[in-house]
Amino acid sequence: MTECTARASCAREVEPPEITCPVCLGRTRSNLDKIAYLATQMPVEAIYAGINSEAAYLAGPAADPTTWSARRVYVARTTGVMQASLEDDDPWHPYSVLTRWQMMIEEDYGLRDTRKMTISGAVAFFARDDGRFLHRFANDPEQDFPLFAREVAACLTHLEAVIHDSRVPELGAPCPECSDEAGFADRLVKRYVDEDPTGASDRWVCPVDPGHYWSEADYRMRVGANYLAYAAVLTADQIRDQYRIAPGTLRRWAAEGKVTKRGRDGHGRQLYDVAEARGMREVIA
Repeated sequence: MTECTARASCAREVEPPEITCPVCLGRTRSNLDKIAYLATQMPVEAIYAGINSEAAYLAGPAADPTTWSARRVYVARTTGVMQASLEDDDPWHPYSVLTRWQMMIEEDYGLRDTRKMTISGAVAFFARDDGRFLHRFANDPEQDFPLFAREVAACLTHLEAVIHDSRVPELGAPCPECSDEAGFADRLVKRYVDEDPTGASDRWVCPVDPGHYWSEADYRMRVGANYLAYAAVLTADQIRDQYRIAPGTLRRWAAEGKVTKRGRDGHGRQLYDVAEARGMREVIA
């Protein structure tokens, strides 16, 4: 018996000559299916979010080098990674990720598909032969299935974050200028300035009175005392400090699909759905 090699955190044993356990294989197969579905939802999200939104970009076949070069500003800002260190290929657009892998695997296995490449076609390519092809790929020691699985998972996480962000704005603390006699006020909404990759131009704006707004720095300094109590997404450390949920427990819930990952903050740290994390805490309490 040997340990599965698909993920460093997987300690399940498999019978040689296999090197990938059924759980890791099934997870990647499920991720591919989810990508295919979410890709069909992006045109609707683009209508909702606007022509210059990330959803609009993902809705189109914009995987050419010129477009990706222009998008590096956005990626660098949302991940905290320096633009110069980003890969030559877009790691988030499902067309770029899946068709790139399809072409490499076709070349390695001597396969030829003359049809026009599409996201759904790439998913079908890996699902061919009733799933036996993906099993072959995952257990081929000459192939880098762990890298494939990671890139597919990262692509799916990004799609899920875009779907979430386009529907639910990031809310902050209540507007301190609008509190009524009972102390109630609408919560500030974060507005991003895509042209500024540093995030310094982002603002927290009152939904009732646009004249009430704070820069990111002012918000953290003057308003942010209540931020953790109202934030919809937080890092593992922030959730630990605010809700006494251990980061290891939170990451395990996320791996099990019980808590949703919600993209990354400006420093590249993973964000998690606060409501789902709190719900899981109540379940096990």
